[in-house]
Amino acid sequence: MQLMKTLYIDHNVLTHEDNWENLRGIVANHDIRLVISGWNMIEIEQGEDREQKVRRIEFILSLTPIYIHEMQTLQRYELRSFLWLYFFRAGMFPFIPFKVRFSSILLDDFNIRVRDDYSMMDYMQTAKLGDLASIEKAKSDLVNVLTTLQKADRRRLKELDETIFITHLNTLFPKQWPDGTSIVPKDWLNMGRYCYQNREKLYRSSPALLAESAMADKRRQDSTRKPNRGDAADLMHCTLGLAYCDYFVTGDGFAAKCTEYAQSQLKAKGVRAAAPFKSLQAFCDHLR
Repeated sequence: MQLMKTLYIDHNVLTHEDNWENLRGIVANHDIRLVISGWNMIEIEQGEDREQKVRRIEFILSLTPIYIHEMQTLQRYELRSFLWLYFFRAGMFPFIPFKVRFSSILLDDFNIRVRDDYSMMDYMQTAKLGDLASIEKAKSDLVNVLTTLQKADRRRLKELDETIFITHLNTLFPKQWPDGTSIVPKDWLNMGRYCYQNREKLYRSSPALLAESAMADKRRQDSTRKPNRGDAADLMHCTLGLAYCDYFVTGDGFAAKCTEYAQSQLKAKGVRAAAPFKSLQAFCDHLR
């Protein structure tokens, strides 16, 4: 029995309602399952038109999607799996990137406990997921980081490469050893150094970490482009779609270029990556 393929769409694909009929046909006729993330939900919720938000959620639910963990959750799982196998030598730590229920994503990614059948429509009614202040801060922080990296001297960046790498992993490290005892900050530094020394092996087993790194590299290469607050959502969507789905569709030209570059970096390291498409029409043409 052949498994269904997975399709992740950028938010800008969903916002064009003239795409919806094609999306219905893709799901109905090609054994393809739509994949939705918390960031899709956050971007829908940030709209001001309530009727529009309801239409978008009703359309998504009509396609019976599955849900994917957030980028940082997946990266935590990837890092823990890598450390369990190679650093702790405690065996495999398998994980599943997708969930059938939206409520499972809320619990695992946002530590929000709701009833099992809690849906995206329930979320819109109660707005439990989005601390919009923290989301806006995350967008601003990413703009600042990308701007700093664009302006930084390449030689200085090379000198700070290990420090930047370990600092990025600090929020992703497991909090406990395999036996359940607490990990102290000194252990995190040792784990960080091990990961840096073995980063090629880490990246080959961690598609979300590698995809994010490649996306960020591409975004900072163009020193003439000014980073904007939309880059945060683009980074999340592109990383999730590229790392764990079969197809990723965006309607943003710059995001498409970054995704194509990131896909080439994953493939160069022997890591499976989604096929990216710069428009839904291009994806439909591919399926014909």
